[in-house]
Amino acid sequence: MKDISKKYQYIDTSLVYFTALLTLIMMVLSSTDIILRWLLDSPITGTYEAMQFMMGGVAFLAFAFVQLKRSHISVSVISEKYTGRTAIVVDILSLLLMLLISAVWAWAGAANALEAWKYGDVTVGLVELPLGPAKMVVPLGCGVLCLRFIVQLIEQVALLIKESKK
Repeated sequence: MKDISKKYQYIDTSLVYFTALLTLIMMVLSSTDIILRWLLDSPITGTYEAMQFMMGGVAFLAFAFVQLKRSHISVSVISEKYTGRTAIVVDILSLLLMLLISAVWAWAGAANALEAWKYGDVTVGLVELPLGPAKMVVPLGCGVLCLRFIVQLIEQVALLIKESKK
């Protein structure tokens, strides 16, 4: 199981690096736009639209990496009360709930993105960028997060079985 988790970790890490690259591009683009607006009174056309376009990737593509590190905000009021097998069962139930919610987000996001592509939705502004590709990062990010939850569920079930044999 550890091999699967290690191999899958590569996907999570690659997506978080891509997210960092998007963030860098956004910073350079917005800084350049501000400098050009201030110095030459000539901003970069479409900066606002490009920012909207990239923001979804920054928000959703890093979710799985954050879950890999178990760094999501969590309410530990319940889980702190238990130890051993009970704590593992509580973690499994929590992972199942988060998997269900993420799957719903992925499904709804995919439906929304496909509709945007079907009708040719574009950004509103000086530059019209197609919204279909930007909206696909929601189901992509949530889908990868679902896979991360599945890997962690398998690990926790294996741990529960191991604990039960003691």
